Amino acid sequence: IDVVPDGMIMRHFEVPGAGGFLTSTRGGGATSLFPQGETGEYFSDLAECVEKAKYYIANESERRRLVERAHSKVASEHQYTDRARQILGLLGECR
Repeated sequence: IDVVPDGMIMRHFEVPGAGGFLTSTRGGGATSLFPQGETGEYFSDLAECVEKAKYYIANESERRRLVERAHSKVASEHQYTDRARQILGLLGECR
């Protein structure tokens, strides 16, 4: 089993899972799992972070749209039971 770290951390699942809006540094698995402008928002530096924060504070409906999509994705595909099934499947492959 080859497992390569991709920058994903629990916060990428916990914040949208709890119905929150998350911006994160750009890169790694998060950007492919939670595409920018669809279910996630990312920044590369402090200036872009501030720009995104101002935009989403001023655009509540757009922010809510991303929150709802991200929450739905986590609720339907990324629960702890989903991870447990994945781990058990990987353990089965080891035999």
